[in-house]
This record gives sequence, C-alpha cells and structure tokens, in this order.
Amino acid sequence: MNNKSLPAIVAVQTAVMLGLLYYLWNQETNEILNEKNFLFLAILSISCLLLAIVLHFKKPITYEEGTRRDGTVKWFNSNKGFGFIEQDTGDDLFVHQSEIRQAGFRFLNQGDRVEFEVGTGKKGPVALKVTRTQAADPDKYPNFNEEPDEALINKVSETQLN
Repeated sequence: MNNKSLPAIVAVQTAVMLGLLYYLWNQETNEILNEKNFLFLAILSISCLLLAIVLHFKKPITYEEGTRRDGTVKWFNSNKGFGFIEQDTGDDLFVHQSEIRQAGFRFLNQGDRVEFEVGTGKKGPVALKVTRTQAADPDKYPNFNEEPDEALINKVSETQLN
C-alpha cells in the first residue's frame, strides 16, 4: 500500500465515522449535519474504506531477477553519469554509469541498443548490468560520443600517475 496515502485515508475515515456516530447518537439534525450531509458522509466513508482496501491489495510491479531485457537509450549525461533507458515494453528505467559493463570510460549514447537486468532502486525500477548490444547511428543523434582511442586512455592514465 502507498505509505503516503494511508494516513490521509485513515484521518478522513476517522473524521467521517465520528460525524456519523455523533449524528446517530443524538438523532438530531443541526446546520452542519443535516440529512444531505449525512448521506454525503456515509458515501465518503464507504469510498474511503474501498480505496484503502484496493490500495492494500494492489500488487506492485515485480520483475524477475536475472532476466535480461532489451531497450534503447533515451538519453544519457556522461558528465553526471546517469540517464534513462526505454524498455521495449515502453517503460523507462534509470541507469547509473556504475551499472554499465564495458571497459574504459563508461557511457552510453542516445539511441544505443542495450541489454540489461531490472532491479529495484530507491525511487523505483533501475537498469542493472547494462551492456551495449548495438551502437547508435552517429548520423541520427547529434550528441553522439565515440569511444575514446586506447592510446588516449593510456596517455591520460600516465599523466595522472605522474
């Protein structure tokens, strides 16, 4: 159940039930609690109860661990180290550079075809163990980053060591 909505539902349900009990106990109407408001409160009470039941039994989306899925990189910011992958099923997944499985600099280009596993992160589903299966066409995407040359990687590593 959604942890944020449950207290609100309980508060509304409690207020409504107290109003209904007051009305039934005193069997008198006043300006605030007349027959129309009583009917409204009764319907609201039943609606809150049904909503709480539906939210309680609603099953969250679960993913089978270890199952590889395919998708396309929607966008990826190599400076910030994260982006999003659009699954072939249509849902978007967050991807962090630490989950990209490739040698050297870890980055993805918009339009790259990737294979990945789905896991659960702090804010929802995330892509895990991401591997590029097909590079994007550089002519189609303006922000295409080519993989750095191996000699350049070695040169940068040597200068950082000195």
